[in-house]
Amino acid sequence: MASKQMSWRDCTLASVVLIRGSEKLLADRALARLKQLGRNQDPSLAVTQLTATGYQAGSLDSLTSPSLFGEARLLVIPDFESADEALGEDLVSYLSTPQPDCWVVALHDGSNKGKRQIDKIKKAGVQEVKVAKVKNARDKLALVVEEVRTIGGRIEPAGAQLLVDALGGDLAELIGAARQLVSDYPQAVTLQAVQQFYGSRVGATGFNVADAAAMGNLSRALVLLRQAFSSGVEPVAIGGALALKFRSLAKVSVRGVNTAQLGMAPWQVEKARREVHGWKDSQLAAAIKIIAQADADAKGASRDPQYALEAAVRKICLLRQR
Repeated sequence: MASKQMSWRDCTLASVVLIRGSEKLLADRALARLKQLGRNQDPSLAVTQLTATGYQAGSLDSLTSPSLFGEARLLVIPDFESADEALGEDLVSYLSTPQPDCWVVALHDGSNKGKRQIDKIKKAGVQEVKVAKVKNARDKLALVVEEVRTIGGRIEPAGAQLLVDALGGDLAELIGAARQLVSDYPQAVTLQAVQQFYGSRVGATGFNVADAAAMGNLSRALVLLRQAFSSGVEPVAIGGALALKFRSLAKVSVRGVNTAQLGMAPWQVEKARREVHGWKDSQLAAAIKIIAQADADAKGASRDPQYALEAAVRKICLLRQR
């Protein structure tokens, strides 16, 4: 029997659930969801923890045996990457003859450790929940929108983007802020609401540097760039933000292309169309060449990536001013 894969938001109780991946926040949320599903079935759910390190053969059988009081049970293994042969074999055996109202949840950190035991239980039919690292801005934006929707709220696209720009470096803080905003603004979380609480946190991101450069605001772009560097933003990230910005401007500058063909959200199209005013096609082409060189410099072609990015921003702003 092959394993079944589910997202962390949709995972359900099963005899054995494997939560696998390096994004601890999402792993914790998947585990919390499974605990809640167990309590929905039995409010007296007993949650027990079993560590894989130092596991004794047969321990799983005793922990999953029917309880004297008959309550539902959920057994959590928080370090399955350390599982040995004995634990792997016992889980396979349990999958073949599971107990009613008793579930085992194994958490794995997503590394290559414990691969043999993972393969064993996957072959036996474990339910797998993948929680890959959330790295790019698009995934963080989707996470915020889905979080808000899950708790019954609504957030304006521009507000969601601003929240990611402000707090995207810390997923726990980002999700917590989204939930708090929905609590404060149950009708809808607007861009103005996000700006009020988190606007001051946005100034030093690569996206704001790109926004200032697109408008030709040299002084603001340089201030934001230096703030970004001082707060630890990598030159590669700023180069990526510039590239994304000017690809968007180039897309909307093409005549006769409708919004559906651009592959952008409506609010992104509206913003890009405002920003592209004042840019000639030849200037956009020149800016994109400058950004391509800056990206190469940031990735090792230059001895001083920060200086290279600053020079690129200067050139782009001067293009816009002309």
